Amino acid sequence: GREEAQAIKAQAEEEAEAIRQEARQEAEKLQARRAREAKAEADAQARRIVAAAQLEGKKLRLNAEADVLASVRTRVEDRLRNLAQDDRAELLEQLVESSSAHELGKGAKAWCRKDDAEAVEALGFTFEEPIECIGGAIIEGPDGAVREDLRFETVLDRVWRDSVHDIARKLEK
Repeated sequence: GREEAQAIKAQAEEEAEAIRQEARQEAEKLQARRAREAKAEADAQARRIVAAAQLEGKKLRLNAEADVLASVRTRVEDRLRNLAQDDRAELLEQLVESSSAHELGKGAKAWCRKDDAEAVEALGFTFEEPIECIGGAIIEGPDGAVREDLRFETVLDRVWRDSVHDIARKLEK
């Protein structure tokens, strides 16, 4: 009976050891799987943090570029607003010559700053009434069919719209 008991006990020990070994293997597999999952989550979190930082950096750069562009625009407007009278008249003449306004002929009407009325009349237009603008003029044909907006701010808007992307690209460099 003792031999049989010892055989049963030995068999039970073997089975217990096999169960412990299997439990250790399962624990190692579980630990390895959880380590992989934790690493994957940590990597994903790191990617999210890096992406958020890059986005924030880009946002800061774009805001800085927008501030620079706004500052440049304000300085250009100020320079146009404060041009000497002779320079204003010359610039207005160039704008008229480069547009269809120079073809409107006698009787064409003009709206401009009061300070620019003399320059408008020197170009052959009839000064109608003053308007609030940086400079330049709105010229209208005698019959009212053609109207040219040659105000400095309107011309600046067109040039700005056409050039702002090139300016922004240069700021990136």
